Amino acid sequence: MASEVKQTRASSAKSLWHGLIARVRRAASLLLVAALAAAGFWGGHALSPHAEESAAPEVATGPLPREVSLPLPKRQAAGITTEQVQTRDLRQTATVPGMLQYDRLKHVEIKVPVDSVVEQVHVLPGQTVHAGDVLVELSSGAIALARNEVLESQAQVKLAQTRYTWEQTVYRNVEDLIEAIEENKPIESLEAEFAKRTLGEQREAIMHAYVELRLAEQIVEQSRQLEAQGALSGRIFQERLGRRQRAAAAFRSALDQVLFDTRQKVAVAEAELQLAKRRLEARQEKLKLLLGPFGKHDDGEENSLAHYKLRSPFDGTVADLSCAEALRVQLGETLMRIADPGRLWLTARIHQRQWGAVRLEAGEEVQFRVPAFPDRNWKASVKFVGTQVASDGHFLPLVATVDNSDGYLRPGMFAWVDVPLSTGKRALAVPETAIQRHEGKTFVFREVKPGVYHRVDVHLGTESGGWVAVEGDLKEGDHVVSHGAFFLKSELLLDREGD
Repeated sequence: MASEVKQTRASSAKSLWHGLIARVRRAASLLLVAALAAAGFWGGHALSPHAEESAAPEVATGPLPREVSLPLPKRQAAGITTEQVQTRDLRQTATVPGMLQYDRLKHVEIKVPVDSVVEQVHVLPGQTVHAGDVLVELSSGAIALARNEVLESQAQVKLAQTRYTWEQTVYRNVEDLIEAIEENKPIESLEAEFAKRTLGEQREAIMHAYVELRLAEQIVEQSRQLEAQGALSGRIFQERLGRRQRAAAAFRSALDQVLFDTRQKVAVAEAELQLAKRRLEARQEKLKLLLGPFGKHDDGEENSLAHYKLRSPFDGTVADLSCAEALRVQLGETLMRIADPGRLWLTARIHQRQWGAVRLEAGEEVQFRVPAFPDRNWKASVKFVGTQVASDGHFLPLVATVDNSDGYLRPGMFAWVDVPLSTGKRALAVPETAIQRHEGKTFVFREVKPGVYHRVDVHLGTESGGWVAVEGDLKEGDHVVSHGAFFLKSELLLDREGD
């Protein structure tokens, strides 16, 4: 009897011991899986430009189960999300380093155009400005002299314009007077008609010659009657007739001279007007060059010829400020920088060994990632690709524009850029984060129903933009686990250990 009791106690102790060993092994497996999971996660982040690696622990051999189920609390704790299988255009890409910069067309330095004194600063660093806003007010002696020259030329243009208008009016009235004379109008009628019309000094010359001619004609008419009556000798009549002919010739000569002089004066006045206008334009251009692209020549003329303002060339932000009121600044000094952070440039460096495979044209899109937002892909539109190897290495530049209207990105950020190396091919694709590996096989988890996931073995193809082409028992529209797939794989390993 005693021996049977001893055997029973030994058997119970042995069972208890085996159960304890099994529990220890199970706990050790869980710790190993967790440790390898952490190593896989952090190692993936440290060694890869991608946001997440799906390396799995290889802790056991043998086939994995095909299905795993998780209750809702466990799914929420694991952060499991799904995404549909899609047919996408995928292109083989190479990941190259890049850097975000200000758009060079929207990043300018506001410099001092001439030696000046700062009178008032209207902006602060980081302040948003709009095109045409006054940034700073200054004063300069050089600007005052240039503005004075412009004002002088404007006065000369007005004088020249007045003279030209006068000479044109005289010329037109002289023509009308000569036309009226050709119609043999009486002197009294001509004087009444042209009494208030501008003729200048030509009035006396024309009217004197005309009066002399009409007087000579009257004398000839009277002498002809007297000669016919025998009261005047033929010699005297001939003398008077000759006097009339000389008066007619003098009159015609006076008309020709008057027409020539008036035309000449109009031409001279017009030339002087054009010369004055060109002189004004030249001085205005000189003032414009002195003020530079950010100043306006008419700012401050009413208060002070020396006063001028510099304005923002476009909508943007004051990137930095390096001036203060009452500060003396010299030609070429930078007062501030204005930049538009809403559009950035992404510059990538492509090694010349890869250039032969690059398939890019202006206007195409490339994707990139930044360390500050590892879970987000950004898009950029190719602006131009370089044609010359950079002097600082064996690299060719690529520049793309980035829409940064949301303001998340900052100039100076490092980026990983996916550069296409082939033409696009349509294929069934899943998110890169959905891929899991074990014992040389790759698979994904397809959601059969909420909380139930089926392991589907797949063969991988082209990877592009966070998506991977796959071949396997999948169809478009299926839901696969995109985040938390590694947790499901760990559950399969534990289930196998439990078996």
